[in-house]
Amino acid sequence: MLEILYRDEYLIAINKPSGLLVHKSFYSGDADTYAIQELRKQIGQKVYPIHRLDRKTSGVLLFTLDKETLRIMSDQFASREVEKKYIAILRGWAKEEETIDYDLVNENEVKQNAVTYYHRLQTSEIDLPFLKHQTSR
Repeated sequence: MLEILYRDEYLIAINKPSGLLVHKSFYSGDADTYAIQELRKQIGQKVYPIHRLDRKTSGVLLFTLDKETLRIMSDQFASREVEKKYIAILRGWAKEEETIDYDLVNENEVKQNAVTYYHRLQTSEIDLPFLKHQTSR
């Protein structure tokens, strides 16, 4: 059962565990469980993912409960009215702060700009950086 963090008449937020795909895709491989289908079964209605988190990434995942809210929220994400922030746990030590500008390539060999800024929050035997994507990837 997925942990529901927030729900109103338009939106639902879950705590996506690491290892769970949001939906079936080119990269699904042998996966047979997806957040979208599990949440639909759990609440008994259709849901529409606003964004994705990678399979290995855990965190807050937002869904809408209708297509109109999906359109509105998708527009807000696309125009960067919504800001996504991440905290990561790293083995080893990262620089105090850095901007990583490294293009990603999708399954069709199309390059997509990906820029991420981070600054280290804490360090010991592991680092705890705060990350902010400057692009949508």
